[in-house]
Amino acid sequence: MQDSASVCIYLPMKNKLIIILALFCCSCAKPKYTDEPFFRLEYTLGGDRIVDEDYGRAERGVFGSYYESRMGGQCFCFKPVNDTVRLAGFDVTLEVKGNSAGDGFSFSVTSPEAFFICGKTYCYKNEAGSLENNPVALYHNGKRYYFIKGDFSFARLWETSQVDRFLMTFNFDCFYPSDQEEVTSDTLRIRDGFLTVCRRYKETPGTLEKMILYEK
Repeated sequence: MQDSASVCIYLPMKNKLIIILALFCCSCAKPKYTDEPFFRLEYTLGGDRIVDEDYGRAERGVFGSYYESRMGGQCFCFKPVNDTVRLAGFDVTLEVKGNSAGDGFSFSVTSPEAFFICGKTYCYKNEAGSLENNPVALYHNGKRYYFIKGDFSFARLWETSQVDRFLMTFNFDCFYPSDQEEVTSDTLRIRDGFLTVCRRYKETPGTLEKMILYEK
């Protein structure tokens, strides 16, 4: 009798565990923010206004479908100088689908301080012809163009918007290296650039971003 009773109690508990596990798996599999982009990008190149929004590419996972963005990188991060000094950094790579050239960007911007100030314009300049220490690289028509000069700024948007996390604005000139003496002869100018990173890319506001994006 005791064995039968224990069996009667055990089976419902087992069923409950199965149901809870199934609900958990369903919650993991359910994609979030599918009506929002991972990022929105705009910039002007050669007189053309390029606009691109990335809603992700559907991939199959263990618990169902998930979406993969064309953007990668930590966004805001710390870049160590030594054991005690760390500078704020911004690292992002992304592929552009908004034009036929199939452009790509690689941003690696470093602040002179341990944070970026919201709204402040940071100007960078590289030695003409230098292929090192570039805060941004542009891939255009199968060629890699290197940074000459430009400016960047950041603004935090997630406090006033349900979608946007932060906005990066940028302008820069870059060149394609050649064997000619004037290596900047093939120069591209990117103007009025806007990169909006949405909450879909990084779901919850982190303390790291709050520290690195400082408001006076």
